[in-house]
Amino acid sequence: MDDKRGGGDGPPSGGPDPPSNNRNPPHSGGGAGSRAWNNGGVVECSFPYLEAELSGAKDLGGQIQILHYKGDHTNLGYWYERFEKSEERQPVKCGDSLPIFFKDRKGGSLVDFLDNKTEEARFSHDGVAENLTGTVLSDMWIIVRNFKDGPPFCECWKHGGSCPKPRPPLEVPPPPRVMVNELMDIRAGDPFPTHPLVKALNQFLNTIPGQNPDQYVALWYQQGEPVMGRVWNEGGKVAANFGWFNNEYKTNIGSIQVLVELPDQIHGFDYAWKTFKEAAVFGEKEWRYLSMCFNC
Repeated sequence: MDDKRGGGDGPPSGGPDPPSNNRNPPHSGGGAGSRAWNNGGVVECSFPYLEAELSGAKDLGGQIQILHYKGDHTNLGYWYERFEKSEERQPVKCGDSLPIFFKDRKGGSLVDFLDNKTEEARFSHDGVAENLTGTVLSDMWIIVRNFKDGPPFCECWKHGGSCPKPRPPLEVPPPPRVMVNELMDIRAGDPFPTHPLVKALNQFLNTIPGQNPDQYVALWYQQGEPVMGRVWNEGGKVAANFGWFNNEYKTNIGSIQVLVELPDQIHGFDYAWKTFKEAAVFGEKEWRYLSMCFNC
């Protein structure tokens, strides 16, 4: 335990400290654990006393003690954790005062102290103090010294300590990739899909005035024959256009299939717009023409 001044002095060496086991103000006549913290480089603390909260040099006489952990379990022989008492664990206390952590407190967690004689927990906050007894204490945490092994994720193995070096993470093979086209069934006039779709030329189109320049690849069947065309978002609804045997079809269109753009982490191929000349060249990637229908 190191003596550090509270209520306005600089922080203890080593930066912000954990909730601490501290000494009561002189007029209390005994030791009591409570909490201290670093507020922008200034030590602040809170102690319950009767029904009041004591804080700062005026209330506390300027002296508190803050629990430090300098080193590790290999040279100290123990490490701290919040747990219940056992053979390998020794409660941290000062006289009959034990630090206690009220984790599930309504209004926020608090660290303060437990009087081991009266089995009464005392907490100070917002200028007041409250005392708790009975079964509510069973779910609170105390801080203990653990004399067995080392803390989880201890890195003392780096300098010859007893904790084992962690195993390297297993290399998990990537999941299988989707190797088929993902098609979505829609109809003209339906609400426009929210899923990302394969966009024509992957860019805005300089298209017919009044039409949305974001247009997407679509498949439609006319008298059993597959016809490729386009759809776009028109006021939140699906608008479509297909050409077949010198005729334009944009109304009274039934079921349409649109090509969905799959996320990078699951698709096994890329979509790209290529000229026939580019697609015929074997290079880093092998390009194949897109077939969206089941019988072609």
